[in-house]
Amino acid sequence: MDRGHIWPSRAFPASKQEAAILAAGVRKRVLYTEDVDGVVGDLRAGDRLVVAGFRGLGRKRSTIEDNIQRVHAKGCAVMDAITGWLSTGMHCAAMID
Repeated sequence: MDRGHIWPSRAFPASKQEAAILAAGVRKRVLYTEDVDGVVGDLRAGDRLVVAGFRGLGRKRSTIEDNIQRVHAKGCAVMDAITGWLSTGMHCAAMID
């Protein structure tokens, strides 16, 4: 199942994030606005966490990488709704930079 996550950001309003995530196919009922820990805790093997940019997983690169590893450890992946890139693909590091 695809689950979406919106993070608080002045530069990227929640309405624009929501539009991108919904356009990527996520249902509104599985769109989370809580902290990323709650979202990762709800993931089940095979799920995809859809964000409007990997920056939604943390403010620092190390935090983003840690959260990606936590998602992978559950047998899931993260997808950038804007580019369609997956955390398991070759573009992962480029999305963080």
